[in-house]
Amino acid sequence: MEVSNSLKQLLPILLFLVLAGCLNDENSAPVAIDDTITLDQGNDTTAPANQPPIAVDDRASVAPGGRVTIDLLSNDSDPENALLSVDNLGNPQHGDVTLESNGAVIYRHDGSNTGSDGFSYSISDGSNLSAEANVSITIRADNQPPVFIHQGSDIQLAVDTRYELSVEAEDPDGDMLTYSVSQLPDWLDFSTTTHTLTGQPTWADLGNSYPVVITVDDGELSIENRFTITLAEPRPVTDTAAHRLLLQATYGPTLDEIERVKRLGVVGWIDHQLAMRSAYSSASDGWLSHLQRTRDIAVRAEPANPWFSGGVFNQSTADRSTLDYQMAAWWENALGKPSNPNSEVGSDQLRQRVAYALSQLLVASDSVPVMASRGEALAAYYDLLARHAFGNYRTLLGAIARSPAMGVYLSHQGNRKTDPSTGARPDENFAREVIQLFAIGLYELNLDGSPNRDGDSNSYPDPGSSLIPTYTQNDIEELAKVMTGWDLATNSSYGRLVKRDGDYTRPMVFHPEHHEDESASGGDGYVTVLGQRFALDSGNDRSGLDSALDLLFNHPNVAPYVSRHLIQRLVTSNPSSAYLARVAQVFNDNGSGAKGDLKAVVRAILVDPEARDGRYLIDPSHGKAKEPLLAFTHLLRALHTTPLAGWISQGGETMNGVYWFRAPQNRFGQGPLRSPTVFNFYSPNHIPRDNRFISHGLVAPELQIQTDQMLIEYNNLIFSTLNGFEKNRVIHLDGDTLTEFGASFDSGSEKILLTSFDTELAIFEQALEGDRNKDFASIDDTSVDSEGDTPKANAIDALLDHLDLLLLGGQMSSEYRSALKHYLLVSTGTNQGSPLAEAHSLIRDAVTMIVTSSSYMIQK
Repeated sequence: MEVSNSLKQLLPILLFLVLAGCLNDENSAPVAIDDTITLDQGNDTTAPANQPPIAVDDRASVAPGGRVTIDLLSNDSDPENALLSVDNLGNPQHGDVTLESNGAVIYRHDGSNTGSDGFSYSISDGSNLSAEANVSITIRADNQPPVFIHQGSDIQLAVDTRYELSVEAEDPDGDMLTYSVSQLPDWLDFSTTTHTLTGQPTWADLGNSYPVVITVDDGELSIENRFTITLAEPRPVTDTAAHRLLLQATYGPTLDEIERVKRLGVVGWIDHQLAMRSAYSSASDGWLSHLQRTRDIAVRAEPANPWFSGGVFNQSTADRSTLDYQMAAWWENALGKPSNPNSEVGSDQLRQRVAYALSQLLVASDSVPVMASRGEALAAYYDLLARHAFGNYRTLLGAIARSPAMGVYLSHQGNRKTDPSTGARPDENFAREVIQLFAIGLYELNLDGSPNRDGDSNSYPDPGSSLIPTYTQNDIEELAKVMTGWDLATNSSYGRLVKRDGDYTRPMVFHPEHHEDESASGGDGYVTVLGQRFALDSGNDRSGLDSALDLLFNHPNVAPYVSRHLIQRLVTSNPSSAYLARVAQVFNDNGSGAKGDLKAVVRAILVDPEARDGRYLIDPSHGKAKEPLLAFTHLLRALHTTPLAGWISQGGETMNGVYWFRAPQNRFGQGPLRSPTVFNFYSPNHIPRDNRFISHGLVAPELQIQTDQMLIEYNNLIFSTLNGFEKNRVIHLDGDTLTEFGASFDSGSEKILLTSFDTELAIFEQALEGDRNKDFASIDDTSVDSEGDTPKANAIDALLDHLDLLLLGGQMSSEYRSALKHYLLVSTGTNQGSPLAEAHSLIRDAVTMIVTSSSYMIQK
């Protein structure tokens, strides 16, 4: 039954009347109204009327002469959710339309010069009800690409600095845009919602350049924003940052070098050092190598000695004094020549520090009897280390294996093949140490230095607690066969070690007749080392040596083993596994596919976050105890130490320009090429007997030699150096000339050098009374300024500011400074009667207190 709309409005009234009994009594018959509706006291069963569909206008755009598909029904609807269809299409003026079977319409523009077009259409719900709508079409030129409103550009970004970039674009055609990005570094993230790049690079990223591509797409056309983020170091470089680098990379910071780092930048200074000339750049530039300088000092000190009588320096004389001359050459390269600013000697500080670090890995020493009179051999050996400090580790291994110093020290010089008649077999000494100490260590390692237990050095850490040995006794015996047939050049008889024979400065010579060929034992002339088989007569020289060294060099342990040693010697005793892995990765591949590039390795060590990030300065597990020798070189460089002129040599000659400190190992327990054993002065795995070290598994190699006796020797040496060998004391307090003072020493003296408080005295007096005439007239003035400080207190503050920077990198604690200042103000030890003597004593005590403190002896 259908109900008209007008009656629908009357239904509530009629229903009320019926229910109220106003139309009839309860027995009345039903009432018929207009024959279209029956009202009854029973239930209403009327069905709702069908509603017409709803059509919504559409918009589209198309290029001139182009076509566009329009889904007309996508935004239309029906109240009863009936299935809709397009039942009529109007005719556009500038094109035509075609109805597809799926209800979509294809509009084709006729190519005319028009800006718009349109047509109407109607839709049906299938029940004779319909609705109409219009389609407006914009005739546009070809789709226009999006345009950037805000985009990225090339930038130099300081590491440890947050980077944020919001990219925005608009589309001339009003199309919806999508954003995407490619080639993002790990430290950078991109939000597709906000179109924002955010991230913060670390020191590990320093020097890298990252090309970034941001793409914006309108569905048809896209645009790209290409730019490069180059990571640089923070500027300006702070005094503390410069000082810290110089502790790691030189024999000690100086004020001039701190300023140079600040001027060049940390990375700039490192790269400058890595690229600079050295004594090995030219044979004719006057920059002498260790060996050349050793010979030069020897000839000057003992001109009557027939140094070259056999045609080779010290060959026939075998003079023990050559050890002292070799040590003098080492001090010169460590300290430089501050009195001669034009001299390049000692300017290659990083090369010299790395050479010294390598000397503690590839250990050769004067500790065997023959080497005690062969200073020239040690000088030549140190030249190998310095020459190859920025070269390739495989090349260095080959050089030290053929070195006379190493050959004599580890007894493969004169090593012979098997002799059944005597039962003699090849000496195994060098074979064992080249595996165990010079190349791969005792146990299999992962790239990060952790134990390798699964056979894959690139996956770590590995579960378990076992350690897998890198070699067996059989490997040593096999490798020992390779290490035969080598002898000193010009030796009159194979294997002889006697005076007047052999050349200790040139590489050893191979003698195939003494090389193991296994003929005596019935072997096949092949050996198997670490699972690899090769011929004993392999290689260009048929010695098998290069085959053996190649095998060791290609072992996966070499990278983490050597990298850990260099990190420990330069930066920190306890590098994280991540730090070690980063450096070892560079050892394996310098970025150009080369393995063993020490220049790249040293750079990676020094620019790593654990070397540069200031947060590690306060990490109690980071850093290292200073080697006593390096603590002393730091002091000497800080105080502009120079050679003392006028001392008398063993040959009675007056010596000038030569540093003299004959045997530092007697004071420090260490000296360059003076290790008591092939295991160096200390173990890299030494854990002090202290609960903190034990419980945290921390090593402190240098503390193994910092015994009570050594510390007493160190303190005594500091005092005698500052008190007895300071220039101003000699001249102004003792009344000697430097010539007279120098003449009081000879080659038997432990040390002969000259420190200087010139800078410290000038700073102190300038703050004390505003001049530098060395009268220190106001040192006992008790008047106070507005802050309540005496002139002496102000001068002490200025002095401590200076010494804090020079010796501690500005890291002196406020508690220590307060205590030291109080001591310097009131101690009777600083009251010497003479104002100059009092100032000198005060400076001496301040320096002594600082360089014997834990703050100075720990490198962070």
